[in-house]
Amino acid sequence: MLPDWIHNTPYTGNNQIELLRGGKPFFDALETCIRLAKEELHVQVYIFQMDKTGIRVLGLLKDAVRRGVKVYLLADAFGSANLSRKTIRNIRASGIRFRFFGRFFSRNLSVGRRLHHKIIVADGKRFLLGGMNIADRYNDLPGQPAWLDFGVQV
Repeated sequence: MLPDWIHNTPYTGNNQIELLRGGKPFFDALETCIRLAKEELHVQVYIFQMDKTGIRVLGLLKDAVRRGVKVYLLADAFGSANLSRKTIRNIRASGIRFRFFGRFFSRNLSVGRRLHHKIIVADGKRFLLGGMNIADRYNDLPGQPAWLDFGVQV
């Protein structure tokens, strides 16, 4: 059964949908999405690596917090296992509300549930969905073309 708010929420017109190829087009759209956020930003990813791309995106998220945007970052515990405790403390200290999804062993004894979502939502008005994670291999870098993937911007 669907919650009542789904049935009572009006659809909006004049939406634009754009297919994004991975790499620069996706990360340009991501940067725009983060920079335009005014109230709330939700980011869910499977892989968030602290490489060149991850450091850049994290910097943009921190800038959003400084502008007064509530930033929520949910990363998969397996896909983003490379995030050190120090990095996580730094993320949280910046004001980003960070959590891992799917620890290997949870209280309800589930083992290894994964979060493969790649969703960014800004102010409930701008959305990015697709297969791109936050890592260099998904971005176009000098001498290294991006992993072929697609996303949608709404």
